[in-house]
Amino acid sequence: MKKETLSVFSSSRSLEAFLAQQKEGFLPPSLTLEGFFSQVLFVPNKIKAPLLLQKIILTQVLKEFEFNSKEKQFLFFEYNFLGFLETSSFLFSLFSEVFGSKVEFSSITQKDIYGEYEDHLRVLERIYQSYQEKLSNLGFYDFPRKYEILWDYLKSFSEIRFYIDGFLSAFEWSILLEVSHQIPSFLNIHINIFNLSHFAFLNPSLTIDHSYLLSLPHGEMIQETKRDLKSHFSLTACELRIDECSVVIERIQRWLQEGVDPNQIAIVLPKEDFALFLQASDEGKNFNYAMGRGIEDFVEKILKLQGAYDNFYILIEKIQELIHKTRLSIKQKLLEILTLFELNAKLLESFSSDEFLHLFIQEIKKLREDDSCGGKVRVIGMLETRGIEFEKIIIVDFNEENIPLVSYHDMFLNTQVRQSLGMPTLKDKQNLQKHYYLELFKNTQEVEIIFIQNKLSSFIQELDIHSKIQQNSFTLFPPQKPREYLEDQINASLSEDFVFSSSSLKIFNQCKRQFYFSYIAHLKEEKQNQSIFVGEVIHCLLHQTYQEASDFSSLQSIFEKKLFQKQLESSAKLEMEFILARHQMEVFWKKELEKVPDEILFLEHGFDFVWNGVHLKGRIDRVDRLDDVIRVIDYKFSDKVSLDVIQGAIYYLYIQSLYPHDKIEVYLLPLKSGELHRVDVEEGIYKIQELIKEAREERQFNKCASNKPCGECAFKILCNR
Repeated sequence: MKKETLSVFSSSRSLEAFLAQQKEGFLPPSLTLEGFFSQVLFVPNKIKAPLLLQKIILTQVLKEFEFNSKEKQFLFFEYNFLGFLETSSFLFSLFSEVFGSKVEFSSITQKDIYGEYEDHLRVLERIYQSYQEKLSNLGFYDFPRKYEILWDYLKSFSEIRFYIDGFLSAFEWSILLEVSHQIPSFLNIHINIFNLSHFAFLNPSLTIDHSYLLSLPHGEMIQETKRDLKSHFSLTACELRIDECSVVIERIQRWLQEGVDPNQIAIVLPKEDFALFLQASDEGKNFNYAMGRGIEDFVEKILKLQGAYDNFYILIEKIQELIHKTRLSIKQKLLEILTLFELNAKLLESFSSDEFLHLFIQEIKKLREDDSCGGKVRVIGMLETRGIEFEKIIIVDFNEENIPLVSYHDMFLNTQVRQSLGMPTLKDKQNLQKHYYLELFKNTQEVEIIFIQNKLSSFIQELDIHSKIQQNSFTLFPPQKPREYLEDQINASLSEDFVFSSSSLKIFNQCKRQFYFSYIAHLKEEKQNQSIFVGEVIHCLLHQTYQEASDFSSLQSIFEKKLFQKQLESSAKLEMEFILARHQMEVFWKKELEKVPDEILFLEHGFDFVWNGVHLKGRIDRVDRLDDVIRVIDYKFSDKVSLDVIQGAIYYLYIQSLYPHDKIEVYLLPLKSGELHRVDVEEGIYKIQELIKEAREERQFNKCASNKPCGECAFKILCNR
């Protein structure tokens, strides 16, 4: 029987493109690089642990791990379940790098000559050893350390051709070179300025902008082809991300009218969250989302089970019921994940029901539903373009922060340590992404690059592309007719029963016109910004936490569980805001336990009362009693925290009306520092009296003299500012 050539590709997309070019009949044997290593490497008496099982085991190791007091001081994650869960992705990334680079944790510490990571690395090494021991005891492995090569399988092929578009780790190189000593092996690579150094050890004659066929293991040159960048480039600047969609739709429509095959067009997303903008603007359903669609609706149903069932097996049954009622397109994938949890129920015995749900939700949030209703124009991520040729592509969000896009996981260990260990540096990872983009450009006839005004990636200059930048002239929304501004003369007066608050007094002091719009004309403000929204959520969750907690020691745990649930319900950007908020509040929780109040009198307490004939109202975050003092506490989550004497004075006057014989102190409590700041209520009372007197006399509500307050004002357009 004649032996065949085995073809191995860097990605499944390039493999599919290769198979699509074959003639009728039996397809030639082919694998992805990942599939190749899975097929040829065998670990005796061990089973490869699925990624989900690895996460369960690592999280369990972290839960059971005994950190000493010194280690807890510099932990880069919280010592709780949610912290462990978030940390697992960082640890897996680091473990993979360490294995791929064929280094040991002990050698990293030796190369860290400044001791920058010494303490962290010792903890990581202990965690790593415990994790490996637990995996081994259960009969699993994560990476093939003590492997055997299945030579009988490989010898069934006459030769192996590797089509590599990317970088190989030290471990992967060692396998390819070992195989090539037994089986004729050849390497197809495209060399450019960004990957030359990675392949230079194979053959010193390699030149940029050439493609090569090399024989392994010695790198003899079999074939060489010149490969220049000949694509036609267009650059378009937009004001907003949603404006980029108008350019995308216009270009797609034009190309389709010109007769371009829609299968030869692709929209490339450096960040996949841009797909949401495209989905909202693609009325013609021309786009097909290669990354699929999320299953947020099913995640919301699972979230409702939180706290409802204590029994693990009852919870499994309830999830099964929900899965059987959902769509066929995702049912099988959901059942596979749930089955893996069921098969490893023994490992999950130490997890609470809510912790199990957090794990399950994290897994199903990764699932994508195939886009079966889309058109023929593909919307794909950057990595999916490897090895594929296009006639036309559009790359959106081609901004400095996205090109190249680097994960925060890649920041651990400095360049000097990485270089000395042979681990990829930050520059190596940036060069890898630049290599992918350059090869995509070489595989495409026409490239449309869209970016946000003044944020174009400097990568364009590196490629020496001098195409003229066009300003976007398209829009998804009809332009509004310009209107001439007419200055208003506003005369009004306050009613005798007007109710003042700290907000209304501060706005009156800042701008009389804004006060009129808000409190006399009762105009509604624009939707608040995201930072204000996060602060309000934190306030709300603190209120719920203090209400539910049976004692102060459980406060932090309850709060973080609630915040984690908010993360799961949020967009990617808000999720990062909530993760950051939890980190920032660590000091606050530590200081909360230093002085536990004797009694909490009020939480989120709304009030209105009359003082010296003036109607005042407000809402107090918290009032407690500590020793002989009643403490009024106002939380602030903002980065810009200043003592609000007007608000503090109103709080003081109200609490004094309830407790006229008690000592009362008012404090501002920034949640990011946990430091109490005493408010000067006497100064505040004086200001209140002055402002109320002025407000009741005011007749003309003019604009403020300075434009400085207008930046954050919801009504600035009414004032032509």
